[in-house]
Amino acid sequence: MTPTPGINTMFADDARGSTERTHVARAWLMVVAVVSCSILGGGIAGASPSAVVRLEANGLGVVSFGASTSSATKSITGVLGAPTGNPSAGCTGEYSQTAWHDLIAQFKNGNFAGYRYLAGGSSGLSPTTTSIRGAKVPRLATTTGITLGDTLAEVRRAYPRLDKSGSDTWRTSGGIVFAFFDEGDAIPTSPIYEIKNDVCPGAL
Repeated sequence: MTPTPGINTMFADDARGSTERTHVARAWLMVVAVVSCSILGGGIAGASPSAVVRLEANGLGVVSFGASTSSATKSITGVLGAPTGNPSAGCTGEYSQTAWHDLIAQFKNGNFAGYRYLAGGSSGLSPTTTSIRGAKVPRLATTTGITLGDTLAEVRRAYPRLDKSGSDTWRTSGGIVFAFFDEGDAIPTSPIYEIKNDVCPGAL
């Protein structure tokens, strides 16, 4: 007796269907395993949030004051890319500086000692309306969100404990200094042209 073609086709379809169901089940198991790792292990393969350079009282977020020059430079470069220059510190002694556009890190005796974030980079030590309004690279801020161009009034709201340290400079309790652009003493609407911390010379 000749086998019925329809029966053979039915068995072949069942076999294919079983194989496909097995593949789908394995795929779902893999998805569940990945999601479980993300939830229980803090992310796949120990992934962590991206590092951020931030203007802080004790450093720049990714590196703290006191770190070696090489370690600090490597940490900042890992986030901002290659340095763009080495402007003179203008101080006597073992000082050096490395710039990432408008951010300048200062080193003393081989260690990270301070920073200045300056509209226009090192040339911004003599601020102008153009440098204040120009694009800032990189775009950085303090932990409270204060950045270049913000006003004295905004800084006072972000830092209730603020001491006047010069005609156009105000200092937080943590040591961050804000320099404001104005003809005379800073007024509430004066914009920030520099944010610095523990740099030499302090008057600049």
